[in-house]
Amino acid sequence: MKIAPKKIIEFFDERAKSESHDGSDVTAIIGLLGEDLLLGILQHYWKSNEGAESKILTYKCNRGSLKGSRLDGWLLKKSRGKGELYQVEVKNWAVYAIGGKELKSNATEQELQSYSKRNWNNIFASETIPGKHISKVLEPMKRPRGYENITPIPLLCFWFYIGESIKSPYSKRRYLNGKAVHVFSASAYLRMLKDDYIDIIMPRAERRMRLISKLILTE
Repeated sequence: MKIAPKKIIEFFDERAKSESHDGSDVTAIIGLLGEDLLLGILQHYWKSNEGAESKILTYKCNRGSLKGSRLDGWLLKKSRGKGELYQVEVKNWAVYAIGGKELKSNATEQELQSYSKRNWNNIFASETIPGKHISKVLEPMKRPRGYENITPIPLLCFWFYIGESIKSPYSKRRYLNGKAVHVFSASAYLRMLKDDYIDIIMPRAERRMRLISKLILTE
C-alpha cells in the first residue's frame, strides 16, 4: 500500500487547523490501521537502510497462556544470510494521545532535538523502563513454532519522535543488568524521506479496508 509521508506526519503530529478532522478521527484511523502502519514503516526502514528483507510472522505474541503480558507481533528480519527474530510492542501515541505534544512537519533541528530528548528521558533515562505497558517488551514471550532456538530481540516501535540521537530513527538502550531494547520512531524516519509516496506492507489494514469497501459504498 502507498502512504504519503508528509501527509501522515501532519495528520498524526499536528493538531487540525480546520474542520477537516479532529482528534476522534485520528484515534479512529489509528484503530483501523492498527499496528500495521508502524510495522510497515519499520520494515521499509530495514529494507532501505540495511537491504534487509522482513516479514510479520504472527500478530500473536504472548507468554503462552491466556493470562500475562501480550505484545503486538513477531517479526523476522533477514540480512546477509542471517535471521533475527524481534518481539515487538507498538505504541501509536500521536498528538491527540493523552499528554501528546504537537511537532510541526517543518520543525527545526533544535525543536526535533528537544522533543526527542524529552521523550527519550521520560522512558529511558533510568535503569528501569517506567510502566508495565512498555516494560513488558523485555519479558520472555513464547516464540513462534520453528523459531524456538532463536534468541528474540525486544523492540519498541513508537509513532512519536524519539531517539538517542536525531541522526537516526533507530536506537538501542542497553541496561546495566545486561538487558537491551531496540527503539524505532516512525515519525523520525518519515521526516528523513524525500519521497512523495512510499510503498509499505500492511496486510491486516489492507484486509480491513477491503471489508469496509464491501460494506459501505462511497458513490
